[in-house]
Amino acid sequence: MKKGKNGFTLIELIIVLVIIGILAAIAIPKFKDISTRARFASVKGTCGNVRSALSIAKANNLITDTNSTNNYWPLAAEVQLAESAANITNPLCPLDSVMPNEPFRNTNTIASVTEGAATTRSLSVGGDGWNYCETNGQFYANTNVLNTDDSMRANEY
Repeated sequence: MKKGKNGFTLIELIIVLVIIGILAAIAIPKFKDISTRARFASVKGTCGNVRSALSIAKANNLITDTNSTNNYWPLAAEVQLAESAANITNPLCPLDSVMPNEPFRNTNTIASVTEGAATTRSLSVGGDGWNYCETNGQFYANTNVLNTDDSMRANEY
């Protein structure tokens, strides 16, 4: 009976490990880049959706003139109701779902900022996920993580 080859030689195993190491060295940075891009896409999508909802609420306030401050943007307290699912049915809440987490700070808290801070897109202290100014309707992410694809920070979207 002929004795067959059983298993792999040490050289074959080393070559396979080297190939796997090279593939991992290429794939891991690409995966990190994809997850960062996904976070920026989430920021852009959420900001667009919330800004649309705020514009609709402003138009509704213009028609009905129910906003007591007469700037017609929803009040910060009304927007902050969206932080909790229990408040979504509140008729003052301009959003129809719970505010999603800001993907870099992982919190859905909405901080009220001044008009000056909103105009310059300044960040608020305390780790809030989103910033909102009821005076001019500015809504943006409360993080300055840089998107290397287009050299914009998350709070600039």
